[in-house]
Amino acid sequence: VFEKDIEIIWVMFHVLDFSNELQNSRLMILENDKLQAQDYTELCSSKPFFQFSRIYFLELMSHYYERFHEDILGLNKKLAENFKNIILRNGNDPLDALQGIEQFVYN
Repeated sequence: VFEKDIEIIWVMFHVLDFSNELQNSRLMILENDKLQAQDYTELCSSKPFFQFSRIYFLELMSHYYERFHEDILGLNKKLAENFKNIILRNGNDPLDALQGIEQFVYN
């Protein structure tokens, strides 16, 4: 979760119980103004984020966040660049390549 407004996080934790998600590292709350390049690299290369990097798409789910449009575009750019670099560093998955060839042949 990337959130600038700490009050939203505060309300969220008082309305819903996220103790299991936090304990199992399924929920991370990051202050993107404080993140360094190394933080983005570690985030984008860790599980489960790297496994879903090829289908990454940032979508605003509320009109509230439209006022942070420029900040969100900047965050999206940093994440997309890091995902691209991590994918290029690790190379292509052989099973993914074989599936692509198979689909090409059948089409």
